[in-house]
Amino acid sequence: MAKINEIFGKDLTVVNVGLASMAQSVRDQSVKVIDIDWQPPRNDIPRLRTTDTGISMEAANQEVINRIRRGQAVW
Repeated sequence: MAKINEIFGKDLTVVNVGLASMAQSVRDQSVKVIDIDWQPPRNDIPRLRTTDTGISMEAANQEVINRIRRGQAVW
């Protein structure tokens, strides 16, 4: 299997947001990784619980999970 740098033909720097295990798999291929320590927003910020059009993020996420479990496309 080709390494990441071989696919793109030049050295890369990857930005990893969140999961350290994902960054490690890239580092294992000798690719530079910049880690961003990110966590989902806390629930106590009301404006982050709905979209600009008023759709509940929790309900939307649950719908995506339900469709994945049923094996249906999300889009």
